[in-house]
Amino acid sequence: MRIPILTYHDLDEASSPVSVSPAIFERHLIRLRTAGYRVVTLSEALARLGLDSPGKPLLAVMTFDDGYAAVHEVALPLLAAQGWRATVFAVTEYVGRPNRWPGQSPAVSEARLMDWSELRELSALGWEIGAHTRSHPDLRLLNDGDLSEETLGAKAVLEDRLGQPVRTFAYPYGSVDRRVRSQVRKIFHAACGTEMGIADEQSDRSVLERVDMWYFSHPGACDLLGTPLAGPYIRLCHLARRTGAWLRSPQRQDRLVRRILLNDRSEPTRAPTEQLGHRGGRAQTEKEVPPKR
Repeated sequence: MRIPILTYHDLDEASSPVSVSPAIFERHLIRLRTAGYRVVTLSEALARLGLDSPGKPLLAVMTFDDGYAAVHEVALPLLAAQGWRATVFAVTEYVGRPNRWPGQSPAVSEARLMDWSELRELSALGWEIGAHTRSHPDLRLLNDGDLSEETLGAKAVLEDRLGQPVRTFAYPYGSVDRRVRSQVRKIFHAACGTEMGIADEQSDRSVLERVDMWYFSHPGACDLLGTPLAGPYIRLCHLARRTGAWLRSPQRQDRLVRRILLNDRSEPTRAPTEQLGHRGGRAQTEKEVPPKR
């Protein structure tokens, strides 16, 4: 059994390295639903990983790193309309504040993160709230005491403020080494990294693969979501990220997708976006290639 764990950050029109537009996000939901997927929380998906259930819907996980306010404003009503729930990884010291922690890339637009009341509302609706540290540092650079505070401390704050157990974690910037992984494994049932791939029974639950959905925010790539060609495209992204060879132009990325995967040498065209429940055209977002986050 394979379960795609999809990574999002903000849902807006900023075209920043952590942005997916609301229209593209809505299109992602349509693609997943059409392909027969049901979106569940990370913990629910992991509990069912390895339990093949013939005739049951395919499972996918949506994770939202940092806890942007747009998740409450945009994603919550769209997912609720499908009866779907997702997972949010919150940065506890920045709850209700702008996303300006030390080390934040200047390419990332300033945006508000959800406050405690919004996080509690999501939790009450069955969404999973996981930890994303207290202050979003590169955990590899911390001493043991600070590492404990950023992991165990973040878990304690979330459990105190939300009244729910916190079982999952996401590494800021995907930065992890053996020492950090060992600490996280002691505290959480599962943790997500930024390695491009699809989780399965053989995945290390202390550093699960995910699919960065920025790479599905351009027309040609968006068309692959939920199709047999999504797997080869994800492997292509994985290789390109590891080698640093990914094309920086979204238009050139679209041409690469069409020529290599779709055997189509026509130029991508822009078309109106679609509303949830109606199949239609494509929307394009201009942005630079994102860092691993």
